[in-house]
Order: sequence, then C-alpha cells, then structure tokens
Amino acid sequence: ITEIAPEHSSSRSMAASLLACSFSVALWTARQPATVALIGAGVARPRAAVPVAQQGPMEDGFRELMPMATQEGNVDPELVQRIDLEVQALTGVSLEDLLNPSKVVNLERERLLTVDELAAAAEPELRAELEPKLEKIEQRLFVEKRTVFRGWLKGLFIGQSLIAVVLSGVMVFDAFPGIHLDLSLRALGFWSYWLFVIPSLRARRPRGWEKR
Repeated sequence: ITEIAPEHSSSRSMAASLLACSFSVALWTARQPATVALIGAGVARPRAAVPVAQQGPMEDGFRELMPMATQEGNVDPELVQRIDLEVQALTGVSLEDLLNPSKVVNLERERLLTVDELAAAAEPELRAELEPKLEKIEQRLFVEKRTVFRGWLKGLFIGQSLIAVVLSGVMVFDAFPGIHLDLSLRALGFWSYWLFVIPSLRARRPRGWEKR
C-alpha cells in the first residue's frame, strides 16, 4: 500500500496538470477570431470594415459557376454592405449578428441571379419555372433576414461549455461516486474540451474584448 500511494498521488497530480493545460488551451482557442492568422509568422490579418462572405479560392475553370465574386473568391463587398444595411433597417442589428449570415448572402445572390434569368427569359415555360423559384427564395430570405442570434442562445452555449468542463473534470479524476471509470473514458474527459467546450465557446461568435 505504501508503494502504490505515491504512484496514485503522482497520477492525480499529472491529471490535474493536464486538465489545467487543456482548459487554458481551450480558452485561448475559443477567443481567437474565425479568420485567425498566420500562426507561424505571428501576424494577424486585418479585419475588414464590412462583413465578407468567404467562399474560398476558385480555379479559373470554376469562376463562371460563382458569379458576383471577387478575384479572391469572396462575395462582392458592395452586395454584402447593401444586405448589412437592409438587415440593420429591419432588425436593428448587423448582418453578422444574424443566425445564418452566410445563408442570407447566398440567398440574396441567388435571388439576383434568378431575377436576371427571369428578365432574360422569353419562353413561357421557362418563366413559369423561374417565377415559383424566385418566390420561394424571397420567402426564405424574408425569414432569414429576421432570424437574429439572440443572447439567450449565447447563454445556452456558455452553460453547455461549463457543464462539459465539470463533467470532464469528474471523468479525468475518476470522481463519480460508486463508479470506477475505465482509462479510455478518463481520456475522453481530456478530449471533451475539443469535442464540446471549444465548439460551444466558438459558437457564441465572440467579438471585441473576448477575442483578445
């Protein structure tokens, strides 16, 4: 017994150190902006004044499939700015405060393209196909522009992350009363930071001082 006790104490000390390290990394990762940086160079990208809908780099052969995009593959900033002003007029919040801002931009772009197709369509059959499509897009856009990312939902994500922190600590230290956890389940306690805590904190879309 006297030989096992020091090993058990050492194991608990190591678990505590790893748990504290995991929690620190989780907080640091959750506070980083979505466009975080060039980690190797230690330089952060400057944030644009207008929200930009990122679509990723495009090859020349696919550029025709992505109209109203810039050379870098982003949606036209003027389009995003106009949508942002419309959303502020409707809800009093900016575009990035909506629940699905990228979906709003994509729907608006799809609406404009459908309007152009409808204006150029001469065949009655094609117009009969495009008109219901345009109406459906406008209905979805009407809903999405008014779906704000509310504060209670952010609070829900915080609560979820706190619960995950507590449960992971109990799992790591094998502290469930009357139950002995297998080593694989205790290891899952460490991984829960990346599986639950970090995604919950990042889902809040932290801004301002929370990113620093």
